[in-house]
Amino acid sequence: MLRILLLSLHHQNELKHKRMKDYIKRKAKERGISLQDIATALGLSSYPSFLRTIETGDNLKAKQLRTIADMLGCTIDELVAGEDANVNAGTIIRCPQCGQEIKIKVE
Repeated sequence: MLRILLLSLHHQNELKHKRMKDYIKRKAKERGISLQDIATALGLSSYPSFLRTIETGDNLKAKQLRTIADMLGCTIDELVAGEDANVNAGTIIRCPQCGQEIKIKVE
């Protein structure tokens, strides 16, 4: 039972890091920022080392998260959650097929 729980926690962490990586890629593209630019701003030697850092979640310090969030125009909470706050609040949903945002107007 403990092994299943540990595997489940490991899988959840992998999903969290994937969401964050996908969010960073999407927001960077929206803002016209390359991932190499972000890697350089963080003092990482290369784009691949930046991706490895995000994929594993290792060695990301609060200052680095702040730098990434500032470059992408989002909050640290949005960055870590891998979604914009308004998506989480229910005013925008994202199409699971194409990733396009769909705005919902509640009257």
